[in-house]
Amino acid sequence: MRVLFVYPGQIRSTEQPLGLMYVSGLLKQHGHETRLFDLTREEDFSFEARFPEIEKRLMDELTSFSPQIVGFSFAVNVFNKAKTLTELIKKYSNTMVIFGGAGPTVEPDRLLVESVADMICVGEGEHAMLDVVAALAADRDMTGIPNIWCKVDGRIFRNDVRPLVEDLERLPWPDRDLIGQQFEEGNIEWVSFISARGCPYHCTYCHNPYLQELYKGKGCYVRLRNIGGLIAEIKDVVAKYNPPRITFSDDTFTFSKQRIMEFCHTYAREIALPFQCQTRANHLDLEICQALKDAGCEGVNIGIEAGNDYIRNQIWERNMSREDIISAFSQAHEAGLKTGSFNIIGAPFEREENIWETIELNRLIRPDSLMHTIFMPFSGSKAKRICEEQGWPMRPPSAPYYQEIILEQPSISPRKVLSFQEMFKLYVYGNRFLYPLFHLLQVLWEHFPEGRKLHHRIYRTVVHQSIQLLRRLCLPA
Repeated sequence: MRVLFVYPGQIRSTEQPLGLMYVSGLLKQHGHETRLFDLTREEDFSFEARFPEIEKRLMDELTSFSPQIVGFSFAVNVFNKAKTLTELIKKYSNTMVIFGGAGPTVEPDRLLVESVADMICVGEGEHAMLDVVAALAADRDMTGIPNIWCKVDGRIFRNDVRPLVEDLERLPWPDRDLIGQQFEEGNIEWVSFISARGCPYHCTYCHNPYLQELYKGKGCYVRLRNIGGLIAEIKDVVAKYNPPRITFSDDTFTFSKQRIMEFCHTYAREIALPFQCQTRANHLDLEICQALKDAGCEGVNIGIEAGNDYIRNQIWERNMSREDIISAFSQAHEAGLKTGSFNIIGAPFEREENIWETIELNRLIRPDSLMHTIFMPFSGSKAKRICEEQGWPMRPPSAPYYQEIILEQPSISPRKVLSFQEMFKLYVYGNRFLYPLFHLLQVLWEHFPEGRKLHHRIYRTVVHQSIQLLRRLCLPA
């Protein structure tokens, strides 16, 4: 069977669809053919403006490959893009379409009803997709496949998830040939790996608690890969593709100290390629930081999320103190690691002074890079339920979560949140002497006129270019 995967683009052009690559690896192991139609590099441009070009490319792919099934993987914020592409596929063929990924997992009913997709994979998809392809090849009934929700003659069949694969070494390695063209074109700056699946924490903005409940009684949710198997995979990828550096996409790479120390010792001896990772402040100490540095780690990204203790620990349920965060960054810097901080602005009940607390904490810890996203109340998250209980208006997301705000709450206006998102780096890295100028630009940005008139566009361009110039002058290289 021939399977075409479609990745509509999620966050940034350098991301790699590991979920699809794992599914592809298992399908190929069983003799099926796969290809990828990747739109991540289109994220820097307007989907609507480039649609004629995208339509032609997709039609050419469908014609040349003739897939029997098309599988999408996406977060809910790009559902409209996936929906449009599915309608395009159905316009020209009867090819079966299946949705998977984080968005379809938490909203299977809505996405089935509001799209022309035939089915949705809920949860981890390797063996579910294998069963779907096998059933399609044999022309068997697919309404009872675990993890699969399907729509037949307007009726939706909903199936429970199957037990989790607890030994991750039983799965084939991700099929990196799926993005082979990107390697050939030199567009791969980092090669992504995962050393574990599942996160044990319950951060309210995340879908992990939803998945923990979904898989309750279905096996151990947090699964750590065997270090030997992980090192073997990395060696294979390095030998085949010769990447300049690698990154680990685990939510908490240093979750187990004993395991990370074993990894660092083995990695330093057998690979020693530069890498980066991400973790939590309460899973980092000087010994771990030094081991990471000695193994070749260039930098570690750590979640702050909020400078205000109440928002961080009561709203986000991060369960870490300000001192934990300061200590983690201090120890990383002492070991010679570069650091990055994750921050969310526009949290439920957040006020302007709370955003300033986040800015001030970042000024104190001096991360080498900043990630500052706008809160998006994802379906399936506790944070969204909080917003619903308060009766705050929300509209469906339509863009990457750092580009739009979909929540209206009384404590802070959407325009204020957007203006802080635009100015965040300048406030963290800029000289306080320039704050009056920053404040002026923020006010101008906050009060951009709505509309498409010429003077509105000129106004926006002038302010935006002024901000960009200040960033080049004030921010670290």
